[in-house]
Amino acid sequence: MTSKKEAQLMAEITALQQRISELELEQQQREVELAHWLAAERENWALADALNQTGAAIGSTLRGEEVLDRILDEMSRVVACDAACLLLIQEDVARVYRWRGYVYTERATPKEIVSAAFKIDRMPILQTVRETGRPLAVAQPAHGDAWVHKFGKIWVNSYACAPIRSRGKVVGFLTVDSETAHFFEPADANSLQAFADQAALALENVGLHNRVREEIIRRLRALKKERNFISTVLGTADALVVALDREGRIVHFNRACEQTSGYSMAEVKNRYVWELLPPEAANTAQAYFTNSPPKPADDLSNRLESQFEAYLITKTGQQRLIAWSNATLLDKTGAIEYVIATGIDITKQKQAEMALRESEETLRLQNEQLQVRNRELNAYARTVAHDLKTPLGVLTTMAEVLAESYTTIPPEQLGEYLQSMARSGRKADQIVEALLLLAGVRERTIVLQPIDMAGIVAEALERLAQPIKEYQAEIITPATWPTVLGYAPWVEEVWVNYLSNGLKYGGQPPRLELGAILQDDGMVRFWIKDNGPGLTPEAQAQLFTEFTQLEPDRADGYGLGLSIVRRIVEKLGGQVSVESQDAPGYGSIFSFTLPLAGSDA
Repeated sequence: MTSKKEAQLMAEITALQQRISELELEQQQREVELAHWLAAERENWALADALNQTGAAIGSTLRGEEVLDRILDEMSRVVACDAACLLLIQEDVARVYRWRGYVYTERATPKEIVSAAFKIDRMPILQTVRETGRPLAVAQPAHGDAWVHKFGKIWVNSYACAPIRSRGKVVGFLTVDSETAHFFEPADANSLQAFADQAALALENVGLHNRVREEIIRRLRALKKERNFISTVLGTADALVVALDREGRIVHFNRACEQTSGYSMAEVKNRYVWELLPPEAANTAQAYFTNSPPKPADDLSNRLESQFEAYLITKTGQQRLIAWSNATLLDKTGAIEYVIATGIDITKQKQAEMALRESEETLRLQNEQLQVRNRELNAYARTVAHDLKTPLGVLTTMAEVLAESYTTIPPEQLGEYLQSMARSGRKADQIVEALLLLAGVRERTIVLQPIDMAGIVAEALERLAQPIKEYQAEIITPATWPTVLGYAPWVEEVWVNYLSNGLKYGGQPPRLELGAILQDDGMVRFWIKDNGPGLTPEAQAQLFTEFTQLEPDRADGYGLGLSIVRRIVEKLGGQVSVESQDAPGYGSIFSFTLPLAGSDA
């Protein structure tokens, strides 16, 4: 019984020992697995850290050449190797763009390496990776391997290749070489692939950057081309074009503006536009752009006149009249950013219009003058026909009588005939002289000078000595006369005409009183008062009208005297007037004014 128990106990102990051995073996296996796992985890962490750092380094630039350089510079931190190269695919050819670590030989000079190109279908490693899109590690190349023998790389005993993939397409390769056999394993190929994916992302960013940059350059070129086109159009346009900012400063001033104003763009840039305008227009323009407090942007558009005319002050100080049209450019918020003013120089047009209006006014005045002269000529013809008819008729009749009967006419009667003919001839001569004087006053230009009025009146009385004697007239003159400005021959004619009318239409016998008085306006009023019957208002209204007789029914005057007086006095800067009442014994006062010598009248 005891032996049985001992045997059973020994069997259990043996089984227990076996179980302990199994557990120890399992523990050892777990420890080995854990060690492998920890090693793999460390490798993964190291790879992740390396990839993170290399990715940051590669992605820190968008310059294509720098990215290619950094890919190979950073790859050794992920996959150790003796040599490496980066190839990019162009159609069916893989070209070397960057390389590191290769030994130069006659078959592998730097120039040949950097310009190397591989037909992908003739390079098995590249063809396989391209077709599968997966990395591949070759632990030990076979004899005659195409990759090893390219450029005489017979020292390569292990290599790996990973595709550079972009948008599902293989666009290049990363290859690493080692002189140690079995150096690269699938894990190394996977690490190389992870790095290749980062390289692909960096290259995609470079490509995107380049495409964006090219698009920006294209748009800038298009914008510059459009700007140059617009600038050329605006520069060569005949119209003035001024661009103003929100404050009214000049930001563009085209060639037409430069030519019209005399200012260059450099001289007016950033100046306020109202600095080139006359005061009134400047105040208006300044009010458009500067308000306190400021108003909303759309108020400026409402305040701006779309079309108006304003003067532009040139560099030389001249003023050019411009017809302006305004337009506004808005920013993305809808606020006014620029005001574009286009204008046309209408100075010559306005001058032509003004000249035309002046010509029309001149023509109108000339037409009125012609009409007046036509009326004068008609009146002149009637007057000459009427006034010359009597003396010429007398001359003709007397001449005919003398021609037929001069031998039988008594000497006394013959003398009367001859005296009558002489009077008629003198009267006709006076009419002609009066007409010539009237015409001369209209056409002649004289300079006013101080005149001796006492001497002039004496000459007039001397000329009228015979009529004064015949009419038995009484003439009263002042002791002194003021000195005035005038033209002596014409002023004498004024006195002769006034005195003649006083003798003809005065009382019986005539009594004529002459005098002068200084007026407040610096003019001297000369007058002659008669003792005639006076004049009706109707007669006074026509008194100084040319070619109108004072009283045709009562006198034999020739209707030129007072019209000559008016024309002479007005030409000398004075005025004529008459004071009278249609009443017996009241008489009339005829007067004229001349400026006092030394006065400003």
